[in-house]
Amino acid sequence: MIARRKKMTQQDFRVSEYIQIRRYVLTLIQKAGGKAVPLPSIQELAEQFQVSRPTVSRAMKALTDEGYVIGKRGIGSFTNPAKTFICFNNMPTVGLILRDGKCIHFDKFFASLWGHLMMEITRIPALVHLITLYSNDPDEILQQIRNEQLDALVWHSMPAEYESVPSRLIDSGLPVICSERPPAEKVTTTVRFGLRELGYECGKKLIAEGRRNLVFLPTDPPWNIPLAGIRKAYEEAGIPLNENLFLKNMQTALEDLRKLLSFGVPVDAVFNSLYQQNEVADILREFHIDLQNQCRLIESDLCISGDKPFCGYVYHFEFQKHAQDIAALLKRTFEGEKLPPEEVLTRLRLESRGLPDCRS
Repeated sequence: MIARRKKMTQQDFRVSEYIQIRRYVLTLIQKAGGKAVPLPSIQELAEQFQVSRPTVSRAMKALTDEGYVIGKRGIGSFTNPAKTFICFNNMPTVGLILRDGKCIHFDKFFASLWGHLMMEITRIPALVHLITLYSNDPDEILQQIRNEQLDALVWHSMPAEYESVPSRLIDSGLPVICSERPPAEKVTTTVRFGLRELGYECGKKLIAEGRRNLVFLPTDPPWNIPLAGIRKAYEEAGIPLNENLFLKNMQTALEDLRKLLSFGVPVDAVFNSLYQQNEVADILREFHIDLQNQCRLIESDLCISGDKPFCGYVYHFEFQKHAQDIAALLKRTFEGEKLPPEEVLTRLRLESRGLPDCRS
């Protein structure tokens, strides 16, 4: 998944300000349940969104021209109930934020994660509300999320610099579930995949096979999470690992692996947490390495593609179970229950494939 940032021009700011006001009004229409409700004044909206009055006026004119807003002379502006989707009435709204809220491309992992999560949320039933964040400032992010008029928020892989936001949202009454990365303050319910636990299980298997020369790639976060479990297993067994085989740079790790092999460095296991389309297996085959016995390859099923048979350990992300765990927590909040700060673990399934003894 690739997230792109650029320096925003004045025109970009005007567009983002308009979109925020538009989202606010359309959400208000939906939550009105088929009734016309008064909108804040131009001045109130300008203060709420920290924008100029002319910006609000232009946004309100566009919404009026599209029929979402009805202006009544001497009284004010109202939402247009004719624009309401009646079938959505009384359904709670769940906001979804991915990482820094500025992601535009999705790989297999995030597409699978988001697809299953949206399906399970709509089965609650609830509405999914995808959120794009327009700022990097925690105070501005906090205000934007409040303006979204959510009934709950799920935030996946929240950056460390935004750690203060969930607790402040919870203090304001909004239920927040953090997926994967919890904030420093243990105030939210967190649902995470058991990647550390997977690493520990893999470490125990590799130790049982007598493997000591493990290459892990890449060790850039978040792909390095299983490494903590692997380290723990080897430390418990009193077996040192060669830190030089942990390839840190995501951009160069594949070439670094090729260099290690060309120099004759002994490698008897490779843990690949990122690279897809059989790239790692192809490099090992390039050096005539026997993947059934000489070297054990560990990859996610998301990394395996094409018609070439895979040989090694495969781990599976249980995306549906992960999404169901989150949806179950959301249902509890909609039933009036306050969630305690706890951790819900979605374990990963590990199996062997293409090995002489194909038992996981």
